[in-house]
Amino acid sequence: SGKTDQAGITLETQIIVTPTIGEDGLPVITIDTVKIGPVEAPEAVRTAVGSIAQKLFTNAIGNGLTNEKLQSITISDGVMVVVMQPNQ
Repeated sequence: SGKTDQAGITLETQIIVTPTIGEDGLPVITIDTVKIGPVEAPEAVRTAVGSIAQKLFTNAIGNGLTNEKLQSITISDGVMVVVMQPNQ
């Protein structure tokens, strides 16, 4: 949750994601919900947010996967935990 400020209007914003590990071993971010104020954002906004989130997350974590592989990704109480293990 956070706030969005556009043209002097500030609204609460909520983005709910589900992280998983794809068959290729790379992180996958699924956007479940995007709300701006009390309104659910349209599918096009959710898709755009998902694309940006996927790129950022893959760049942050995926680039370090040459010597390690993802074991699990969880989010609880706003904290993301990523567990990796060395490649065998």
